[in-house]
Amino acid sequence: MLIVKLKDQLGNQMFSYASVKSIALKRNLKFGYYRMPLDEKYINDTDVKYGNDLSTIFNLPLEEQIKLLPDNITTYCERKVNERNREDYKELVINEIPDDCIVDGHFITSEFINDYKSELGQWFRFPDDVHNKIINKVSELKNNTGAPIVSVHFRVGKDYFERGYRLDSSYWEQAANIIKKRFPDAVFVCLYDKKNKAVKRFMEKFNAIDARGSLVDDLCLISQCDINIVCNSTFSIMGALLNNNGVLKLCPSIYPSSNGYNLIHVYPKDWVKVDNSKVDRFSRFVGGIRRYLIKIKRIFIK
Repeated sequence: MLIVKLKDQLGNQMFSYASVKSIALKRNLKFGYYRMPLDEKYINDTDVKYGNDLSTIFNLPLEEQIKLLPDNITTYCERKVNERNREDYKELVINEIPDDCIVDGHFITSEFINDYKSELGQWFRFPDDVHNKIINKVSELKNNTGAPIVSVHFRVGKDYFERGYRLDSSYWEQAANIIKKRFPDAVFVCLYDKKNKAVKRFMEKFNAIDARGSLVDDLCLISQCDINIVCNSTFSIMGALLNNNGVLKLCPSIYPSSNGYNLIHVYPKDWVKVDNSKVDRFSRFVGGIRRYLIKIKRIFIK
């Protein structure tokens, strides 16, 4: 049996669950999940009714829930960041995980999920009231505009800035211009964790609507649009992976990690990568200082 530790925010929980469950299915092993306690200070958003947790939003099988981790069982930890760009990374991980273990890591690699993408909608089925509300919202937009509806997700909050993850605002504008060449009348519905200058400038420049709702509403909306512009966010990537009707999905050409590496297996290969995507220079500088201080701290602790 493989037991995955679910931790951090919703997008990361979904990747951990889907990746490890996919590995368990491929290996014909039982699967379970254990929810790690979440420090409230790391929560960006929540839903009044459904919260911010995988198990409260989606109707996961009760038999999968592990309330107490078993003793005397091996823990498999995700490989270090600098090892995740290996060409054989997917096969390496699938083959080296023991048959019975606790699996610890985010496993933000779309390749683990590739063979089970059609099952994602069953695993992560939105509550009926949310699904119906969003379906009606998208239908209304289409009826009013007669144009393709494009979700644009911005992950630009303070935590992303301080860790050196925040993308330069040119990414979203480049992606929108690519879409406008094919669909001149496209309507961009904007979703974000913080309405900063990049979001406001985008909305002024393009035919855009502020569509931000609750955590669950936004994820469901991404899954129902005609086109998705995702960013370096597991939340928007998962929303787009759940979208079986979209005609086009755009993503950055980079996925910056905590160690400064660009992870290459995160986005599906058939998504359109926006060339020359880059991290905001101030965020990159602050993130570099942060990584340096962490290294110094570790040296002194040792």
